[in-house]
Amino acid sequence: MMTGAYSFAEPAAADVVACANYAVDTRQPKGSVKLMKILFAEKQVVAGTNYKLTLSVSASGTTKRVTVIVWSKLDGTREVISYE
Repeated sequence: MMTGAYSFAEPAAADVVACANYAVDTRQPKGSVKLMKILFAEKQVVAGTNYKLTLSVSASGTTKRVTVIVWSKLDGTREVISYE
C-alpha cells in the first residue's frame, strides 16, 4: 500500500467491517441506520488509516447506498470524516 493513495481493501476484512459498523452506529438517533452490506472498500495510509467505504444501509425502512470515510487514528480511536 502506497502512503497517501487509496488502495483496495477486502470488504470482509475485520478492520473494514469494524469501521463500517462504527460509521452506522454513530448515526443519530442511535440505531436509526442499519448496515446491510459493504459494497466496496479502500484504505489510505495517513496519520493512521482512512477507510473509504461504499455501504448499503437501511434507514427508515428504505435501503440506500452511502459513501463514508472513517479515520482510524494512531491512538486506536475512530472518527467519521464524511457520510454522504
